[in-house]
Amino acid sequence: MISDSAALELEAWATVLAAGAAIVALFFARAAWKREQSVEKKLLASQKASRRAEKRAQAEKVAAWLNTDVEDHTLAGDPILSHSLAVRNASDAPVYDVKLVIYHRDEELTLPVFTDVIPPTNEPENLELVPEEAAKLNELLLGDPWGPGPLLVSIKFQDASGRRWHRDRFGNLARHEGERWSDGE
Repeated sequence: MISDSAALELEAWATVLAAGAAIVALFFARAAWKREQSVEKKLLASQKASRRAEKRAQAEKVAAWLNTDVEDHTLAGDPILSHSLAVRNASDAPVYDVKLVIYHRDEELTLPVFTDVIPPTNEPENLELVPEEAAKLNELLLGDPWGPGPLLVSIKFQDASGRRWHRDRFGNLARHEGERWSDGE
């Protein structure tokens, strides 16, 4: 039979071992919790990126540029130019409330061109410029012996889900927060 003091000592050691095991279990539980939090955080970030990409999917497939063609030549040999804004919506749904602006260096060169709908298509839709605006472009293109520099186009539009987008003249796409754009915007 075990003496009372030995029993107490054994009980004390059992308590110490149980406390030690509880501390070790707590350590492993905390490590597992931190690992789970890290996995969950990565999953949420991935889902957020996926939702952002899904929202941008249609907008990424919309682009605009300026077409300039030589139609003919005058008797003096000067070219007669025609201009149109090309808009390509390669997505599966139409885009709405489209605004296009031609830029020369950092200033708007022409009045904005508006159209209600650009349907989905693999071929660009050409929007003719009004004669006064085309004349401004001709003056710029034909009047500078060194060339006018790049003529760039920005486009603002609403996707099929109602989100508004702006692709600036450098091709950068950004979500447009706020109300419908106006002539002055």
